[in-house]
Amino acid sequence: MWEITSLGEQPYVTKTHEEVISYVRNGGRLPMTLNCPSPLYQLMLRCWSAADARPNFKFCLESIIALRKNMEDALLSPVDTI
Repeated sequence: MWEITSLGEQPYVTKTHEEVISYVRNGGRLPMTLNCPSPLYQLMLRCWSAADARPNFKFCLESIIALRKNMEDALLSPVDTI
């Protein structure tokens, strides 16, 4: 998801493989990208949690479907220009 919202950027581009492993083990996470809605980034953070705290596939799918619907609703709603 991060690579999609970053429009194909390479994650951890300035770090070696060993540095990435150390960074992630110490709680480091990729930053939210400019094209990423906050709720999607929050879902990513949950997915990057410890294995026993990660959401299951059903939760992820339902969250993404809800986010997509909310985005479509916002895009299709008329904007007041007053």
